[in-house]
Amino acid sequence: EFYDYFTEQIERRRKHPTDDLLSAVVNARIDGETPLTQNEMLQMLVQFLVAGNETTTSLLTSVMFTLLTNPELAAAVRAGLDLVPKVVEEVLRLESPVQGIFRTANEDVEIGGVTIPKGTNLYLVYGSGNRDEQAFHDPDRLLVDRASEGPHLAFGKGEHFCLGAPIARLETRVGITTWLRRTKEITLDIDPDDVEYLPSFAQHGIVRLPLRFTPA
Repeated sequence: EFYDYFTEQIERRRKHPTDDLLSAVVNARIDGETPLTQNEMLQMLVQFLVAGNETTTSLLTSVMFTLLTNPELAAAVRAGLDLVPKVVEEVLRLESPVQGIFRTANEDVEIGGVTIPKGTNLYLVYGSGNRDEQAFHDPDRLLVDRASEGPHLAFGKGEHFCLGAPIARLETRVGITTWLRRTKEITLDIDPDDVEYLPSFAQHGIVRLPLRFTPA
């Protein structure tokens, strides 16, 4: 339905461009010359519409679950809300909402002694890289001071770094800070071992997180 809708809108903007994002995509040129293909435009527009929806929801839920299953950390964060951004970064590292991305090898390449032939389809699991013991000390632990260890890969890297990273970080920081300010006592209304995760190898998130809380 998204594709059908945007296909119609693309044709409208081709005939009658306006001063909006859709018209900018339709009239965009790669290196100032080559227009985007229909498929490229459709993929881009759908990403604009849905990206950051489920992923940010998953991040918010993972931060909540992390705090509620780590009472000492939760108490420290309540006592100093300036810790919220650091906790968010660690949860991004440990519980990356997107675990990886598909890529195609443009040429033969050898990585770690393994030859990957040109044209091979790959699934790059950067969620695994976020727990690399060569990059992070005690990688499976949540430590709020990892600034000296370099950035995590939750938003990707290089030219494909997530465009929505700043808004995702801001939404999560504001959401968690507001949640803590407006509540007193918060508890899980479910056994932590019974929490279900999305049945997906690409996305990582909690399906449902029942809570009990007292308003501040």
